[in-house]
Amino acid sequence: DIPAIETDAHTVKVVAGTWQGKTSKLEAYSPMTFVVVTAKTKGSFRHSFAGHDHAVYIVKGSVSVNGVAYKETQMIVFKRDSEIELEHS
Repeated sequence: DIPAIETDAHTVKVVAGTWQGKTSKLEAYSPMTFVVVTAKTKGSFRHSFAGHDHAVYIVKGSVSVNGVAYKETQMIVFKRDSEIELEHS
């Protein structure tokens, strides 16, 4: 039973940790947030969490970060404490 958050633009499943008030039942032994974002329409996804490193792995489709396009099987690694903002189409 994976908690999910639905918006007009995407579905976010909280696999581990807590995101937007939803907490996974998965027991983790270090602080983490692991979410799976599925885009429904063109839009954007934003996330920030102080004190953590961030990475995004693109399973299917493509996203844009600051005007740079990334595609399937690519991983984007963000600096610690940065805010993630992805544009998806």
